[in-house]
Amino acid sequence: MKAPLSWLKDFVEINISNKELADKLTLSGSKVESIEEPFGEIENVVVGKIIEIGKHPDADKLVVCQVDVGEEVLQIVTGAPNVKVGDIVPVALVGARLPGGVSISKSKLRGMHSFGMLCSLGELNLTKEDFPKVDENGIFIIDEQHPLGKNIKDVLDLHEVVFEFEITPNRPDCLSIKGLAREVAVTLNKPFKEKVYQFNETSENSVDLATVVVLDPLCLRYVGKVVKNVQIKESPRWMKARLKAAGVRSINNIVDITNYVLLELGQPMHAFDLDRLKGNKVVVRRATNGETLVSLDEVERTLDDSMLIIADDKDPVAIAGVMGGEFSKVTEDTKTILFESANFEGSSIRNTAKKIGLRTDSSARFEKGLPPENAILAIEMAVSLIESLGAGEVCGGVIDVCNKNIESEKIPFHPEKINAFLGTNLDQEYMLSVFNALEFQYDEKTAMLSPPFLRRDVKLEADLAEEIARFYDYNNIEPTLLSGKESMQGKRSFKQKVSLKTRRTMLSCGYSEMYTYSFMSPKSFDKLRVKEEIHQKEAVVIQNPLGEDFSLMRTTTLPSILTSLGLNYSRRNSSAKLFEIALVYLKKYDEELPEEKSVLTMGMYGEGDFYQIKGDIEELFHVLGIKEYAFLPEKENSSFHQGRTARVFIKQEEVGIVGQIHPAVSEEFGCGEETYVGVLYMDGLFEHVKLLSKYKPLPKFPMVQRDIAMILKEDILVKEIEDCILKEAKEILEDIELFDIYKGKQVPEGMKSVAYSIILRASDRTLTDEEIQKTMGDILKALEENFGAKLR
Repeated sequence: MKAPLSWLKDFVEINISNKELADKLTLSGSKVESIEEPFGEIENVVVGKIIEIGKHPDADKLVVCQVDVGEEVLQIVTGAPNVKVGDIVPVALVGARLPGGVSISKSKLRGMHSFGMLCSLGELNLTKEDFPKVDENGIFIIDEQHPLGKNIKDVLDLHEVVFEFEITPNRPDCLSIKGLAREVAVTLNKPFKEKVYQFNETSENSVDLATVVVLDPLCLRYVGKVVKNVQIKESPRWMKARLKAAGVRSINNIVDITNYVLLELGQPMHAFDLDRLKGNKVVVRRATNGETLVSLDEVERTLDDSMLIIADDKDPVAIAGVMGGEFSKVTEDTKTILFESANFEGSSIRNTAKKIGLRTDSSARFEKGLPPENAILAIEMAVSLIESLGAGEVCGGVIDVCNKNIESEKIPFHPEKINAFLGTNLDQEYMLSVFNALEFQYDEKTAMLSPPFLRRDVKLEADLAEEIARFYDYNNIEPTLLSGKESMQGKRSFKQKVSLKTRRTMLSCGYSEMYTYSFMSPKSFDKLRVKEEIHQKEAVVIQNPLGEDFSLMRTTTLPSILTSLGLNYSRRNSSAKLFEIALVYLKKYDEELPEEKSVLTMGMYGEGDFYQIKGDIEELFHVLGIKEYAFLPEKENSSFHQGRTARVFIKQEEVGIVGQIHPAVSEEFGCGEETYVGVLYMDGLFEHVKLLSKYKPLPKFPMVQRDIAMILKEDILVKEIEDCILKEAKEILEDIELFDIYKGKQVPEGMKSVAYSIILRASDRTLTDEEIQKTMGDILKALEENFGAKLR
């Protein structure tokens, strides 16, 4: 597999030497066989302009040219018949080097001195394929103006470097520029740049212009898209140069696009002349015994019923996954094409290629298995190139048949086993960062990793260890003893990491951390307005207490936080925000030791209110990656104010409580102001935490904002209203914000006015007025039916 360096740089930043890059890639498993610089031998060749031509006094076939190379005018003798005054030409100066080891020195031709040489295409290692309009047998006349004296390699973009890789059979993902670039990105620890393919479409729909029928399950997916008013012409030089560097000959712009997509994505494509397909129809079926097809290499192939073919309404037009047919190929007269991007069962393509004795770039990729989702990506890239090259008009819609999902392997992920296997001390976050860069999917609940479809070589835990080793760099793995006497570097457990992140978040929200005793007094239950026997029943009694006030192991952290807040208030601190992550101890009758539960307790007075402490909890949930949470009214807990307290839920599981402490309880603990406390059970958080953040790209399409104000019953919860709006707006609801609640003269008794700002946006299109009006209408109708809401 040949990979031009400039092509790799489309996906990843590379700022090290070619030799260093080759060494790093080889160590990480992508063996570099060679580094080629097709124009590396060219030195000291510049742009010149012929300002005068005279006859050679002693040779009829030679002319003497005066060539301006910027800083000086050189006399150069040449026998080329195609030069004239004013031509811009490549000039090899004295001391220049050309491909093939040719060096240029001052010479004397039939008595006339020549201070350099005018170069032809061949002398620069170029061909007529690179510049079709240039005379291959004469001097290379450059048809554009360039600064005189400028390096010819800069002018003609001849700095390409080509890496040739030895790709092992188990790595089909590396049979593409994108796959190799991903390996480069992970090896160099650089971000991988995904491409976004953009194009405009006509009002005509591909589904109406062509029909695709799949009759055999060996075709896992077939995607097609029609392009009309096709202009068959020469591809731009940049595309031809890249194809040539990768070892592919340029044919025309349409065929070159399919080859370009094949090389970049590893997904084979084909372009049919739609007007030559009978019935404008594509049928994927098995061949019949004895059926024949003339393939693109102009050889008649005899087929049998084990082979999968692409046919039109009557005859075969391509051998599926191997090669297209001569009859439906793109020609200079082609005006409408059908781009095909399909996915076939690998074993079928391998058997077909072997039987007919034809192994192609397409079959080499199909036989190893390709991800079905690549088919649609290839189509998008192809039509994007069509538009950028001005090669046709892309029709709307896409034909997508037999879109089957293929489940990937699920492999247990145990970082400790990988470390033991490799003799390393790498943490889980680093390992997951490597797998994330390689596009592995991690299920935190089951601790399972799923490799992408193309990485079917990864099946065992040992394979996971190999992935870590090759990107961590084998040279960085220090030799370790096998006697069991080696020391292991400690690391934080998952719960410790979550606790540390929680502490940091609380500190960032303005809280100060406190440490309190794990003991409590039986009198605390009275202060909390809780019947003593309820908690006394659960409390563990200390046999040798320091005193009555320290005779129980605490079953709640409320006394600890309220005592600390009361102490701050007694010292005339105008405000205080405190938190603690500590244990509570609950008696277990069937065991000697109590159950220990980790609890986050946060409290405040002075500055802030219920919404402040509730917002701090929401900030914590955001940092920990917890999304599906809710706050529901709580009126049973006698320690809290009935109208300003909520229970905290995550996915229907209650994990804590937050609200204003009852004024009587605050007074008991010496807090003279409104006091707010939040209590969260850490065990309830751990199973929902996601430490790895997933980011999504910035929106490409505009948002629409609508404000609604409604009057409804006072006892209806804001959460109920928001859930109703979310249900009706579905996927186009981006955000909803409550910005006003009003009770007053203009609102009837027992009712309230609630105002929301609603932001709508679609990820794949600009919303139309009809969609917006329908969505808002559905929302208002649902609010009226469910809550009796009326617009103000």
